[in-house]
Amino acid sequence: MSSVKVYLPGRHFPSISVTGTGCALDCAHCGAAYLRHMLPAPEPGGFHDFLASLKRKGAGGFLLSGGCDDEGRVPLGPYLPGVRKAKDTLGLRANVHVGLLDEGMMPALVSAGPDAISVDIIGDEKVISDVYGLDADPADYARAIETLLGDGLRVVPHITIGLNASRPSGEEEAIGLLEGLGVPALIFNVLVPTKGTRFEGAPAVGNGRVLEMMSLARRRLPGTEIMLGCMRPKGNVGLEVEALRGAVDGIVNPSRAALQRCGARHETVEACCAIPSRSA
Repeated sequence: MSSVKVYLPGRHFPSISVTGTGCALDCAHCGAAYLRHMLPAPEPGGFHDFLASLKRKGAGGFLLSGGCDDEGRVPLGPYLPGVRKAKDTLGLRANVHVGLLDEGMMPALVSAGPDAISVDIIGDEKVISDVYGLDADPADYARAIETLLGDGLRVVPHITIGLNASRPSGEEEAIGLLEGLGVPALIFNVLVPTKGTRFEGAPAVGNGRVLEMMSLARRRLPGTEIMLGCMRPKGNVGLEVEALRGAVDGIVNPSRAALQRCGARHETVEACCAIPSRSA
């Protein structure tokens, strides 16, 4: 069995928000809380110098994301030329998170040539409405992925297990939507009941449910790398050990306790798990 990849983004792969802490949505699981942990992007004119300063501090790449507009799209457009320039002149790798795809942004997105595009996929229309407050359906997410793949981009879907207050949230259906698309990787996140959000009192998602969904994805998406992402409750050593023992191909920021308990061989990658490792 090949070694599990351990992804350690940290200062080597910082997260940047193009909207600062602003978001037009008030999603039940987030409420813009996660934006507060990201670096606010400067105006587009200063973006290259900003990225150059991050490289001097040790960054080898970056995640470009942010809050959404009222249609669920991340307004990346003005920053995409800067992504291309950073790749060409600074040698930085880039992962961009687009939200629901704005097809008018496609030419700029293709030109930017990011190393990965992160997209959420939800398999239940009611969950999309109840959690995100969007008038969209699962097919909209699947079409976005197909469109991006059709232009030769590396598209990495994300499924959040227990997205709707830790209840089953269309995860099986989301996996089904990905069948036959040939996505290179699939990242599983797990709901974090976050203080100040509508779901702060939600129970923890059981490890059995998480492992079940990852196993299902392995069976139904042959050739797709399965990852356990960074958005998950911290301190769940049992789940991390199962991941390191081969439940997934990669895991982000496992605890020292899990690494010590497992003792499995692993390859360290200082990047987001959506980014292909240098050995891939």
